[in-house]
Amino acid sequence: MRGGSGTGAPASQEPFEQPAPHSAASAFVPGRTPPGMPDAPSADLQDAGLLPFRRACSRVGWAFSALMVLFTVGQALFILLFRRLLPGWPWAGPGSGALELWLCSDLALYGLGAPVCWLMLLRLPRRLPQPCRPARYARMTLPWAGRLFCLGELCMLAGSLLGQAVMRIIGYWAGAQGVGNPVAAALDGASVLTIFIFCVLVAPVGEELLFRGLLYRCLAPFGERAYILLGAVLFAAFHGNLYQAPGAFMAGLLFAWLRCRTGRLRWGMLLHAGINFCGAVIPYLVAGTPALAGAWALSLLAFCIVGAVYLFRMRLPRQMRAMPRLQGRPGEALLNPGMLAAALLSLLLLAINTLSSVGVLL
Repeated sequence: MRGGSGTGAPASQEPFEQPAPHSAASAFVPGRTPPGMPDAPSADLQDAGLLPFRRACSRVGWAFSALMVLFTVGQALFILLFRRLLPGWPWAGPGSGALELWLCSDLALYGLGAPVCWLMLLRLPRRLPQPCRPARYARMTLPWAGRLFCLGELCMLAGSLLGQAVMRIIGYWAGAQGVGNPVAAALDGASVLTIFIFCVLVAPVGEELLFRGLLYRCLAPFGERAYILLGAVLFAAFHGNLYQAPGAFMAGLLFAWLRCRTGRLRWGMLLHAGINFCGAVIPYLVAGTPALAGAWALSLLAFCIVGAVYLFRMRLPRQMRAMPRLQGRPGEALLNPGMLAAALLSLLLLAINTLSSVGVLL
């Protein structure tokens, strides 16, 4: 049984084959006009009291710049504070370095960066409408969830291979004897319980609330294409290293698209958690058993094949064309002070992490 596209749709219809219609109540929302009517002019949008697209994207850029700065600085401060106040607990035991890193990172992110980002975006004008809601959303079914999971695994594997290839090229160009992997370093020595709590429980919930919750409410009123593309770019920049950035961008596209199609955060959280579980916990569990490791590798290959077939059947160009046209020039999304600041800061952090990984910076 295939996933339907909502109440009233045939049960055999795939959710992606029929774009969900949008209600006429969204006539003055940027990028959304009732069927059969011409696009609303920009002047009408301004008369409706909406924040211009360029200014809204700039506000988002400044907010995420503040998030990255507070996350980076706060992580170092929390590590210093914990080592000063609690020199013997719990950092002295096995795996203490990984526990310290994960705990301080999440405290900096969700205790400092995310609240400030939320407060900055909270100042967006209240007349900015709620995100356009389709007349009906795609309803989640078990077969559709399985195909989405396979597509997510394909995104992560392809992104991981691309990131590793880029890092090897950079390491070869820099003359490095080896290339360090910050992701593997963060997981090295951590217990399976630590990995499960921070990677499978905390990260999917926190990141989905931030990128598919808060960011959706800020950018989706200007059109789904703007939100999906900008959200994926910011999600990739947020990870801050070339090992994760390609996979994070691909997964960010998938999670944002799923948010628009279903209208719910929980499906993205569950998919995110499942992908992280397969990428962090299962390799940890099968590492000591060659037979299990081989079986998992074959399973991962099967997931990727199913995901590739599903990606081909999704007809993404058709779906993108079906999304309403953005009100405003596409360049306004990135060519504004806030987004330029976020881009420069992201490139700086990415360069520092990359040079550290190849041994140029210690």
